[in-house]
Amino acid sequence: MLENNLYICCLLIDFLKAFDIVKHTIILFKLSAFDLPSSVLNWIIAFLTDRAQMRKTTDGQFSAMHPITRSIIQGSCIVPTLWIVIMANELCCISDMNLLFKYADDTNLLVPENTNVDLADEFSNIREWADSNGMVINLHKT
Repeated sequence: MLENNLYICCLLIDFLKAFDIVKHTIILFKLSAFDLPSSVLNWIIAFLTDRAQMRKTTDGQFSAMHPITRSIIQGSCIVPTLWIVIMANELCCISDMNLLFKYADDTNLLVPENTNVDLADEFSNIREWADSNGMVINLHKT
C-alpha cells in the first residue's frame, strides 16, 4: 500500500468482551450454513448448549442455577475457530482497496490515501456488522 500511497490510515478495533457476549444462537445459525458432518455439528451444539452456572457469595450462599446462552469458553481449542471462522468470516471491507486483519477479537482496518471508500464508511460497515451480530465495539480502546 505504501508503494502507491503517501499514507495509510489504520484503525485498531477492539470488540468489548467478544468471547463473553457472543450469542450461542448466532454461532449455531452461522455454523449451520457450513457443510459440516452432522457429528461435528452435533458435537459443537452439545459443547455450547445445556450449560448453567451459579454464584457463591462471600457469605457462602449459592445462587440458583442460570442457563448460559452466551460466551465461548476461552482457552478451549475450539474458540479461535468459532470466533474467526464463524463470527468474523463475513466481516469484510466494502472496498477491495482497503484491508482488514483479524486476530481473535481484535480487528485492524487499513485504508490507503487512494481509495474509493474512506475510513468513516468502512468503520460504519463494521459497526453495522457488530450490531447485527450482537457484538459491541469498545470505543475507548478503538
